Amino acid sequence: MVDTDQGGTFRQLKQVSLGPSVGGFWAQDQVILRVTNNVAVIPPGYNIVTVSFGGPVTLTLPMSASPTTAIGNPGADVMAQVQIQDVSGNASSNTITINAAPGDNIDGLNLITIQSDYGTVILTPDPVLGSWRVSQ
Repeated sequence: MVDTDQGGTFRQLKQVSLGPSVGGFWAQDQVILRVTNNVAVIPPGYNIVTVSFGGPVTLTLPMSASPTTAIGNPGADVMAQVQIQDVSGNASSNTITINAAPGDNIDGLNLITIQSDYGTVILTPDPVLGSWRVSQ
């Protein structure tokens, strides 16, 4: 992983092809958000969220559909799965609540929770329906 702007966010890139007429682009493969307090909003583009906090945590997902257009920058419209992990092993006593962005849902619900120690959930965006799907 490379911290290209020295801002503390490590990004792993991969080459993505959109076919011969469009070509390819470099997309972020892994962008990690480390949550160490009780509230966090997951910015678009982050696809791994590690929660390490000794109390209840509330997370808010980004919109499932990117608000940008793909003209001139096709990678901006690609939304990736988001993996949320309890890395501190506190979720059974301190629930991790995951809220959908306003106007979105998570499998028809406004929120889901992680309540098992070291639990992980993988969410896949469905921009057509304006929702997130639980993949695991």
